[in-house]
Amino acid sequence: MKREAIHRIKEISWLAGIAIIACGLSTAVYARAPVAAVGRILAIQSCSACHQVTDAQMPPGAVLNPDSLEQIRAPAFAQISAKYGKNTKSLRAFILAPRHPMREQKFLPHDLDAIVAYIRSLDRRH
Repeated sequence: MKREAIHRIKEISWLAGIAIIACGLSTAVYARAPVAAVGRILAIQSCSACHQVTDAQMPPGAVLNPDSLEQIRAPAFAQISAKYGKNTKSLRAFILAPRHPMREQKFLPHDLDAIVAYIRSLDRRH
């Protein structure tokens, strides 16, 4: 009876160890995901209500600019990429302190890095 219990405990411990390793591997794979791919996901979640984030996305509708009373469209990410090119510093600064009517964005630094990497990946000039 004691031997069976010991054998069962070892078996459960072994299975628990495998489960822990599997969880660690999945986390490691996510952590190594290309930064631009993570930025694409974040941009779709955070920016696609106003911006066309991907070529496959339908462009969002125009919104009223209360200052000029004109209907305006937020630029597509491909346009933003063409405008800023490799100037990562200016792109980051604009996202953190945008001009009206774009609202202030409060991204965690690593999330902003990922979104900027995604936008830069769209620049067809490099």
